[in-house]
Amino acid sequence: LLGIVLGRHIPFEGEMFFDGSIIKTRETLAALIGYIPQEQSLDGEMTVSDIIDFKASFYFLFGEQLKLQKEKIIRALAIEDLLSKRIKTLSGGQKQLVNITLGLIHAPELILLDEPFVGLDFDKITKLMKLLKELNKTIICVTHNIDLAERYADTILLLKAGKVIEQGKPNDIIESN
Repeated sequence: LLGIVLGRHIPFEGEMFFDGSIIKTRETLAALIGYIPQEQSLDGEMTVSDIIDFKASFYFLFGEQLKLQKEKIIRALAIEDLLSKRIKTLSGGQKQLVNITLGLIHAPELILLDEPFVGLDFDKITKLMKLLKELNKTIICVTHNIDLAERYADTILLLKAGKVIEQGKPNDIIESN
C-alpha cells in the first residue's frame, strides 16, 4: 500500500485521488507526502540540526519559515537536546525521532508512517501521537501495535497479500478478530 501511494509501485488498475484530485506526477506526490520509514539511512557525520535543514531545502523551506516549522516539531517531540549531536552518536529511538522530524518538516498533507514506533518509549510515542493529532492531516500508519491503532486510529484496514480483507472502526475490527 505504501509503495503504491509513494509511487514506487504501479497499481494494476485504478487511480490515486487525494482531496478530490487525481495524483498524476511524482512531483505532486513528493510535495504532498511526508514519509517516515521504519529505518532511514542518515549521514552519520551530520548533526541533527544540519540534516533537518538539508532535508528542508529539498522543499525550498528556508529562513523564518524553516525556523518556525523546525521549532514546532522539535518542541513537540522534545528533542531539543539532540540538535547539536552527530547522527552516529544517537540511539535507535533517537534516530527514529530524527526520521519523524524529516518526514514532517515540510508540513505535508499526507503522512505515511511505516512502523514509526520502533525504538520509542511510551513517552515519545505519546508525544508523537499528540503531534500527529494536532497536525490534523491525513495519516496512513502501518503498525502491528493493535493497542495504539485502537486508541488513535479512526479507521483500520486489515491487509493480506495486498488485498483489503477488512475495514472499519477500530473497536469493530478488534472485536470481530
